[in-house]
Amino acid sequence: MIRDEIVLEIGQLVLRAANETSADWAYAGYVYQTADGKNSSRQDFLFEAGLERSFLNDKSIKRDIRTIFPRLWQVVTDSDENHPVAIKVGVRAADRDLKVLFEFDDGNRWAVGPGNIAQATQIYLGDLFPEALP
Repeated sequence: MIRDEIVLEIGQLVLRAANETSADWAYAGYVYQTADGKNSSRQDFLFEAGLERSFLNDKSIKRDIRTIFPRLWQVVTDSDENHPVAIKVGVRAADRDLKVLFEFDDGNRWAVGPGNIAQATQIYLGDLFPEALP
C-alpha cells in the first residue's frame, strides 16, 4: 500500500538524520501540521539516552521531508475530504520501532512553543512511546 511505503520512507529519513545527529540518540521524529496539505509547519525532535532534548540535524533530508509529508497527508485524506491536521512520526533507537499518529481535530495538540516547552518530552513521546516517560 502506498501509505505504508511513504511511512517507511519517512522512518528511514528520520533514522538517517538521527544517526547523523548523535550516536547516543534514543527517540527521534517529526510533527507535521497543516490544514490544507500545502501550507505547513514541521517540528523535529531528538532525545538522547537520558531524555535530554535536542534537534535533528536534518539538513541532508530537509528537501525530502518537505515533499514526503504532503504526500502522506494526501493519501490519508479520504473521499469525504476528512484529513489530518497534524501527523506525528517517531522512531525508537533501541529496536527501530516506528510509530505514526494522525490528529484530525486539534492542529496544535503536538505543538511545542514557549508556553509549553517544559512539557516537550510528554508532548512528543507521551502517546508514541509512553514507556520512555519518567
